[in-house]
Amino acid sequence: MIKIFTFILLLCSLNNLNAQPWKHSYNWYFGEKAALNFNTNPPSILNDNIAIEYEGSISFSDSNGNLLFYTDGNLGRPISLIYNRNHNVMKGGDSIYSHETSTQFGVVVPHPGHPNQFFLFTAIGGKRKEDAAYYHLIDMNKDNGFGEVISKNNRLVDTICEKITATPHSNGRDYWVAVHGFYNNIFHLYLVNERGVVECPINQTLGVINGTDDNNNYNITSAQGSMKFNRESNLLANGIYDLNFNSVDLFSFNSYSGTLNYIDSQLNIYYAPYSLEFLDEKKIVVSTRNNQVYFIDFEKDFNRVYLIYNPNNNLDNLICNFQMAPNGKVYGAYVDSNFLSEVKLQGDSAVFIEKAQSLGQNKSLFGLPSFSTDHILSRKVDIQFKRICGTDSLEYFPRIYEDGGILLTEIRDAQNSLVYQSQATYFKIKLTHGSYQLKIRWEKGSDVEEKTVPIEWIRAYEKTIWSDTILCNSESIAVDLGDHWCIKWSDGNKGRYRTLTDEGTYQYQILAWDQCYYDDSLVLKKINLETPIIEKWGDSQLYVQTVDSIIWERDGEIESTENPMKLIRNGTYRARVKQGPCENISEPILISGLTYLNNINENIKIYPNPFEDYLVLDFPIEGNYEILIWNNYGQKIVHQKNNNQIQIKLDLEPWCSGIYLISIINSQGEPIITKK
Repeated sequence: MIKIFTFILLLCSLNNLNAQPWKHSYNWYFGEKAALNFNTNPPSILNDNIAIEYEGSISFSDSNGNLLFYTDGNLGRPISLIYNRNHNVMKGGDSIYSHETSTQFGVVVPHPGHPNQFFLFTAIGGKRKEDAAYYHLIDMNKDNGFGEVISKNNRLVDTICEKITATPHSNGRDYWVAVHGFYNNIFHLYLVNERGVVECPINQTLGVINGTDDNNNYNITSAQGSMKFNRESNLLANGIYDLNFNSVDLFSFNSYSGTLNYIDSQLNIYYAPYSLEFLDEKKIVVSTRNNQVYFIDFEKDFNRVYLIYNPNNNLDNLICNFQMAPNGKVYGAYVDSNFLSEVKLQGDSAVFIEKAQSLGQNKSLFGLPSFSTDHILSRKVDIQFKRICGTDSLEYFPRIYEDGGILLTEIRDAQNSLVYQSQATYFKIKLTHGSYQLKIRWEKGSDVEEKTVPIEWIRAYEKTIWSDTILCNSESIAVDLGDHWCIKWSDGNKGRYRTLTDEGTYQYQILAWDQCYYDDSLVLKKINLETPIIEKWGDSQLYVQTVDSIIWERDGEIESTENPMKLIRNGTYRARVKQGPCENISEPILISGLTYLNNINENIKIYPNPFEDYLVLDFPIEGNYEILIWNNYGQKIVHQKNNNQIQIKLDLEPWCSGIYLISIINSQGEPIITKK
């Protein structure tokens, strides 16, 4: 059944062309002054690389395939340089924290919504002081278009492997950057959006521990290796580099929520996996440190590996890093070679070509440049959408890269039921909460391109998370972000969990799970209610300083709510005071030596006086009293006990007018009151 949703659509021709992101990978600068340009086919050999990139490297181009910048591994120091397109050190591009021997040196992603700004992420693997993942912001609008590093060496997470990779968010606008912890099995997924790098990663513990030998000992060599997303951004492969325990772990990936799920481990690789690359969406090639190359087909048989190259352990030209190029070929770096190798699919397996691409007089070393998966292969169209924040509405606006063609978009729910279908290049639709698949199909003659991405639609954020609060004395409030993602406080604190103790207004910004930002505040007021001190006024009253309310307790029972309080009975007294929601209690005070004669008689009430047909006696406390009444002739006309009643009503209707004498005697036989 097709569900009915509210939507707005716009039909238009496919001629509003967008910049081509895959051309960001059109220039490769790597190895010992090696460089290739992929604007030509076959790629052109360049001789202008002034850098030496021992292992991993970075080079990045604009959407027309023109070089923007590249890095120098700066062998021997844990820092690098960034060169601009004129091969000069970029302004601010010195002292970039990185390491020339990181298997995956780093990766670059655009800053969404900020044209010509790019984030460079670098990884230094291990457990030393400087070993961490960092990010740096490059603005190519600066320095007359030659670029400037406007923020650098921002530390993200410590104790990591030499593994860092990136893939686009399913919305087609943002990016995910993945880092793997060292000596653990923790993945750290960072979102990059228009606000920048969200420094609250999605941390997941799953798969094989990276960084141990077969005796579970710490092994610094195990920080090596690589991990890659496939081009559909729905799989992640992670090579476990270990001299005694070797595997390739496979995970499914939700590119909307940034979450991984463990699928399986391939344990039949006989030596430490160093580099891997996807040949297509479910097939990978793996190089090992004993110079072997393996092929794995996840879809056909994950538990079987194919050895496609084994040069009898000839290490003269060690095979190292694999990387897919813009021409669709997967190249491999030889150490100290004037050629790159190539791996390509053939039948049910793959073949290895030793000398596939010449580097001229220059040489490759261990590494090749790394790229986000959307910066590699060309395409005709890309999905792009965003949530209209504060609502349940999705706004859809795909990126078109080629004129003409027919575009069809479908949204299906978790049961694969069709929710919405359109040929529009713009629409808005309101979705209920749940899981969806958004599929796009572009056709132009026999040329067909399809792509499907996940959408996890949760309810829109609802203000406020926390109510304004009054804290009493030393109380604090524990702030728990709960179902929301990330928070940034106005005082710079970024903790999801925080304890607040001081009075004030706390401004914060939430990145909620609907991936929208919201501003809010929490007002804390503090009442310091000191312990009350009881003052004794003479022998008959107790008093504490003025408060909102007070309860006097005698021997643990409520005695009075008046302040001051008249003393009636002996006992241990405490004052419980309140100011707003705050409460405090005094130290106990012992009252003794009170006599009924001096106290109770002041609190017995007899009314009305004069009376007509009845008389009421109110006693302040329970007790056994005798009531005696005489007329003016001295005759005793009433003699009765109250039997612990605190009120007695005497019916005097038949009495004659005159003066009467009343006497009350306590249980000890002592008269406590005599009145006319």
